[in-house]
Amino acid sequence: MRKYCEESLFISPRLDNAELNYPFGSEFFAVFANELANTVDLNNREKREKDYIRIRDRYKPDEFSRFGEVFCLLVESLERNPFQDFLGGMYMELNMGSKAHGQCFTPFGVCQAMAAMAM
Repeated sequence: MRKYCEESLFISPRLDNAELNYPFGSEFFAVFANELANTVDLNNREKREKDYIRIRDRYKPDEFSRFGEVFCLLVESLERNPFQDFLGGMYMELNMGSKAHGQCFTPFGVCQAMAAMAM
């Protein structure tokens, strides 16, 4: 996972506009979630498509293409090891967690142990 996470972090911060580095991470997750939801929930598709266009329009075409590059790294990483928290690691590496909101990274092994105890 680390190799793919490092590659995704290399791709995302290369944006020309430094102010876009933080939103890139959160907007990557929004685009990813919207597109995934659009495959099963057609009732809200139009709203999600508007959100996608709003996000896309914030970036230059070469910057927005990096969303696809990061998504490819995500898929490759999960194909090699489906039992990991790639997105959680990436989320925290991009410093997107907020202590004020109680957001912190829980290592995947701890999550597995907690889930096993709960079952």
